[in-house]
Amino acid sequence: MLGVPIAYIDPKYTSQTGSRCGDIGNRNGKNFECPDCGHIEHADFNAAFNIALSPNIIRFSRKSDVLKENTDISKVAMD
Repeated sequence: MLGVPIAYIDPKYTSQTGSRCGDIGNRNGKNFECPDCGHIEHADFNAAFNIALSPNIIRFSRKSDVLKENTDISKVAMD
């Protein structure tokens, strides 16, 4: 509505997929361990990396319009 891009990511398996190798690992409560590459991480932190690395996420560069304060959002919407 305000021109902010939104990406919908299916959360299925994000906390069970290794953020380093992409293989399905073992989630036990809050812990994730990948038997393939040995990566150990908090399961939710691992899921956040998988979501951030998703190709559906739109990334802004340092020179984006947002940082130049040129967002085309009216001042009424910002208040």
